[in-house]
Amino acid sequence: MQQRDWESFLHSWSAALIGYARVHSGEFSDAEASTLWLGMPAATNAQITEAEHRLGITFPPSYLEFLQISNGWRFGGVFIDRLYAVEEVGWLRDLLPDLIEGWALGAGEEDESTILLRQALMISPYEDSVLLLIPSIRDNDGEWQAWFFNDWNPGADDFPSFWHLLQHLHQQLASFASADDDDETSTSVENPDLTPKTQAFFKQLDRAATARFQEYWEDLAQRFATEARLTEKLSRKQTETDAARTRAFATVFSEVSASLQTILKRSSSRTIGDSVQQLADNLLATAAHESDMHRHEALRKCANRLTNRRRI
Repeated sequence: MQQRDWESFLHSWSAALIGYARVHSGEFSDAEASTLWLGMPAATNAQITEAEHRLGITFPPSYLEFLQISNGWRFGGVFIDRLYAVEEVGWLRDLLPDLIEGWALGAGEEDESTILLRQALMISPYEDSVLLLIPSIRDNDGEWQAWFFNDWNPGADDFPSFWHLLQHLHQQLASFASADDDDETSTSVENPDLTPKTQAFFKQLDRAATARFQEYWEDLAQRFATEARLTEKLSRKQTETDAARTRAFATVFSEVSASLQTILKRSSSRTIGDSVQQLADNLLATAAHESDMHRHEALRKCANRLTNRRRI
């Protein structure tokens, strides 16, 4: 069985995440940032045993090792809000059945991915992306396949284990720093407490992240369009009460997709972030005066997906 240096890895990942979040969203205070640690107290044996009994499983080795160091994780990076504590972990089919049914509807059949989603263990909140463990795909060491599942890619990015999945999330963040982006504009705030080398690193992250999020917004515009078509199709099979909500979401998805595509066509890389923020602000302002509760909900959800600051 592979020997994993969790302490070193988690401290390295934690420091990188805190630095990134501080520059892009002011997520952590000076006191929080000074600890360079995003972990939680370790899960107790009793907490782990209770969760395993509740779920009817034994956790795979690398995930168990993680829980024995940190029961959850406060910030997962660009696309993952946080990792659940062991008490929150549950089956995707119980926590988010609509996600599975939406995927099955898009696939048009009960394909292999849909079957695996019905078996998946959900270990993070869902906000366009989610981390999953797949118990039916395991290796000789008892490790379960781990998935990074998101709205904008068909299928999932799969990894041999939870350990490999977290390595990927760490590398994903690091790749922003090495991206080749000639735009010298930076929104980073100069901080006299940081060394010039660290400040330069954060500016690199900022430039690379701008390019990456333009990609994300382009993908999201297409995703909104796809969701508009799928939800409209779904509404035809529902009762009138359920269909009213679904049609409201379909309409808003279509409207937001069109607005976002217009922004992408007309804005430069230097202004696109402000334009998307303005769109989100407009959606929230419209939602505040919207009498239809379904449109109100859809507008707020779309605004959140455009500018969820915990993801950037």
